Amino acid sequence: MITSRIRRYRQSFPMTLRPKHVKEIMKLSQAKLYEFLGDAPFHVAKAGRELYINKAVFRNWLEGRSDDIFPEDLAN
Repeated sequence: MITSRIRRYRQSFPMTLRPKHVKEIMKLSQAKLYEFLGDAPFHVAKAGRELYINKAVFRNWLEGRSDDIFPEDLAN
């Protein structure tokens, strides 16, 4: 269930997510993952061939929030 994945995501993933983290959270195939990230509704940073997603921004999108940052994210 997505709720348990979100709960685990909140606690265990790093502040900067990589595609493998998004794949695990959303249960996407490799092809769908990169298709999704290519037109993501949130910012995906690129450094060379590497992709990075801010955990707080992804979390806001996943939970349907428009806030930029959660208070607990400021502590990390």
